[in-house]
Amino acid sequence: MIPYKLDKAVSEHPRILAARGICETLKKAGWQAWWVGGCVRDFLLNPTFVPQDIDIATDASFNSVRKILPGTLAIGKAFGVGLTSIGEHSFEIATFRKESDYVDRRHPSKVGPGTIEEDSSRRDFTVNALYFDPIDDVIVDFHEGMSDLNSRQLRCVGDAITRLHEDPLRILRLYRFAANLNFEIEETTRQAAQSLTGELIHISLERVLLEISKLKTLAINSFTKNVKSAQPVLLRDSHPNSKSLREGDTSNQLKAPKLVVPDLALRHPGSLFALMCIHNEGFESRDWQLAFKSWPLSLEERAHIDLIVRCASKKFHIPPSNGSDPRSSLWREWLENCRWLLRQNRIEVVAASWLTDNIPLTRIEEIDILRGFCRVCSQENSQLGFGTAVEKTISADAKPMRTILQDWATDKPPEALGWARLFVDISLLMNLIGIDNINRPAYLRLSEGSNLAETCSAALQWSLNSQSQSRKRKAHSE
Repeated sequence: MIPYKLDKAVSEHPRILAARGICETLKKAGWQAWWVGGCVRDFLLNPTFVPQDIDIATDASFNSVRKILPGTLAIGKAFGVGLTSIGEHSFEIATFRKESDYVDRRHPSKVGPGTIEEDSSRRDFTVNALYFDPIDDVIVDFHEGMSDLNSRQLRCVGDAITRLHEDPLRILRLYRFAANLNFEIEETTRQAAQSLTGELIHISLERVLLEISKLKTLAINSFTKNVKSAQPVLLRDSHPNSKSLREGDTSNQLKAPKLVVPDLALRHPGSLFALMCIHNEGFESRDWQLAFKSWPLSLEERAHIDLIVRCASKKFHIPPSNGSDPRSSLWREWLENCRWLLRQNRIEVVAASWLTDNIPLTRIEEIDILRGFCRVCSQENSQLGFGTAVEKTISADAKPMRTILQDWATDKPPEALGWARLFVDISLLMNLIGIDNINRPAYLRLSEGSNLAETCSAALQWSLNSQSQSRKRKAHSE
């Protein structure tokens, strides 16, 4: 038992008084009652701090707690966890328990009532395994958590390999705590985390994003450095969790992910975790912009997320030309995505290559214009923004044709010149990538100025179609 008394101002805070009142009620009924976990750690680090979350541990069963504290809600009855509210303040109350056999890498398959010592042994890190009795003003420490707190280091409770293997999310928690608290990671714990990083593929997207959302903005770089050191293990040991794999279909060979470029990972932590989430759950049809809305992304990272969404949704896969109308909505959508790509200067070519190399493909034979763009633009212009790099790559060939187009467009609708220039640029890039003519319509088959008349005709038709659709939408709205 270690004597400890709360700061006077903290002890009089309404939330502290409410949490203390619950403990007093339980103890009067003959049960133990302790504050445990992060709240104890945080007020030991900052005596004037009032924790937002105060978790209470007791030897009373859930049913006993509910009798003593009517209105307690079951939020984890199988684990003996209830939620009790005192006025506007709510607290989780959990029965001491012992656990074993984390078969699904998240939940223990064996759970039962335990002692306070057994309850402490199932916790993740020693600084989170401290118990404080606010009635008797004492702390119990079974794992030298106070010593680690004073040394400002994070160490697993018990065997580090066992503790992190039980739930791989603890690896991200380790890195988050180290970054937010500015703590060092004890060497054995660090080595265990790095060796088990490949197990992060077992964590769901939601849990990864929830963990990231708790990261302080100023701690991002520190957090990312730790993840970066372990990232090669993640990408080496994982594979895309695609639908074909889940169904046991291995007929389509999957593209193996490459190692993350360390400098890019460090500069773009939001992009790094978007890639991680893809490997955890696959893309499916999630709204990734919404999922990352609360993450403090830079403007470059937001562009990266947009690129990942479009790429993972196969927006850059060239539509089949055989038997389809080259002015169809499918081709229009593809060209609009190409137009977006050619205007991107927040995305460097090297970053686009990094992102696309780490987005799993289920059919490697599909022609992806983005990967082709990266290949032809990366030779000399990899550090440039994507739009600038593309312009430098094709400007010499495009310039004479753009002069012709400028004269042609003088009496044409404004949109016609825009479509014609896009057709020219895409056609020239297709030539550089080496895409056979059979895979593209006539207006995208330019070669040294040939077929330019076809390009102009198609551009005019596309602009007229746009005007017609615009008039229909306007009439419908009126």
